[in-house]
Amino acid sequence: MLDPTTGTLPNVVLFPDQAQMLSAVVFASPHTTSDVWAALHSGQSTYEVKTATSSALLTLARRIQEGASIADLGLDIPHCSNDALVLLLHYLALSLFPSASAFNDTGVVLCGMSSNAAQNTPRVVSGRDVARLYYEKGLQIDPTHPHLLSNFGSLLKDAGHNTSAVGVFNHALQLHPELDIALVNMANTLKDMGRPADAVPYYLKAVTINPGLVDAYCGLSMSMNAICNWTARGNL
Repeated sequence: MLDPTTGTLPNVVLFPDQAQMLSAVVFASPHTTSDVWAALHSGQSTYEVKTATSSALLTLARRIQEGASIADLGLDIPHCSNDALVLLLHYLALSLFPSASAFNDTGVVLCGMSSNAAQNTPRVVSGRDVARLYYEKGLQIDPTHPHLLSNFGSLLKDAGHNTSAVGVFNHALQLHPELDIALVNMANTLKDMGRPADAVPYYLKAVTINPGLVDAYCGLSMSMNAICNWTARGNL
C-alpha cells in the first residue's frame, strides 16, 4: 500500500460502512496487539472498553493534529505520515464506538484532505465527497448534533448548494439558537446569495454571543457596506 513516489502510507479513504468494520479486522487476531485484543474479546465491560479505547485513539489523533510528531509520542510507525495516521486513528475510533461525534470528527478530517487524495476509491472523488457520507451517517444517529448540522451545511454551501445549506442552518439554529458558528455560516451563505440585509441580524447575534469571533465582524462589515448601513461603524 506504500506510495511508490513518497515511500509512505497514503491517505486511505474508506466509506463509512468500510470504516465501521476496521476494528474487527485490526483486532481480529490474538497474535496482534494482544492486550487490546484480550480486552475487546473478554466479554466483560465490552462497552466500557470500546468507548475508552475509542476516546484514547481520538486523543492521540488530536495530539498529532496539534503538532506532535509520531516520534514525539513514542510511536514507531515507519512509512506513515502524520495525516495518514490521524485518518486511520479516526477510522479505528469510529469503528469501536460509532457515535455521531466520531462521524463528525472523521468528516472534518476528510474535508481537510486534498482534492485528489481519494484515488483509492472505486471512482476518483474528493475528501469532501466522502465527508458528506460521514456527516449524513452521523445525523442518522443524532439528527440534532450541533456541529454535524453546521459542518454539513458548510459542506453544502461550499459545493454551491446554498438553498439546501440555508435549510440545514435554519434547522440547526431552531435546535441550537445560540450556536455561534451556525449563525456565522448562515450569515455567510445569505451574503454570498446576494442577501446582505438578511445576513446582518445573524452576524449581529453571533458577535453578541461570541465577541471574539473575527469572521463574524468581517462578514458584518462587508454586509453593512453593501446595504449602506453606517450605524455604529466606529466599533467595526
